[in-house]
Amino acid sequence: MNVEATAYHEAGHAVMTAACNRKIHSATIIPRDDAHGSVEHENPLRGIKLKFNNGYPARLRAEDAVMICLAGGIAQLRAFPRLLRRWHTHTDYVRAVEIARSICGSPDEATAFLKWLDLRMRSILDVRWFQVEAVAAALVERKRLTGAEIASLMTAALPSRQHVLRPSRAILLFRG
Repeated sequence: MNVEATAYHEAGHAVMTAACNRKIHSATIIPRDDAHGSVEHENPLRGIKLKFNNGYPARLRAEDAVMICLAGGIAQLRAFPRLLRRWHTHTDYVRAVEIARSICGSPDEATAFLKWLDLRMRSILDVRWFQVEAVAAALVERKRLTGAEIASLMTAALPSRQHVLRPSRAILLFRG
C-alpha cells in the first residue's frame, strides 16, 4: 500500500479516537506482521462484555469503537479514492460488524446501526479533516508519533474559530 494512503488511514483512526475522547498512545506507518500501520489507543470496550451488558453506557462505548474502526478506511478513501482496496479495511470492518452484532438484536438492526454510525463518523471526519491531514503529513515525515505528538498536531491544526469538536451524545426524537 502507498505510504501516504497508509498515513491517512492511520490518521483517520487517530482523529476519530480523539473525537471519541479516548486516549491515543501512538500511531505508526511502519509495517509489521500483516498490517501496514497501526494506532495504539485506549480500548472503548475495556471491561464490558457486550453480549451481557448492552445498556446505554455500553452502547455509547460500542458506538465509539465502531466509529474508530471505520474511520481509517474512510479517511484513506477520501484522500486516495483510487488506491483503496477491500483488504485494506477488511480487519477494521470485520471488527465493526462483530461489535454491531454483539449489541444489536437482529442482523437488520446491526446493519442499520452500522449505516447510522458510518454517517455519523463521516460527518465527524468532515469537520476534523484538517486534523486528519496534519496527522497524516506528520506520519509520512516521521513514520511514528506518540499520543502527545498527535494531540499537539491536532490542537495546532485547529482553526481559531473552531471550538472543541466532540461527537454529540444528543438523542433525537422523531415524531411520525
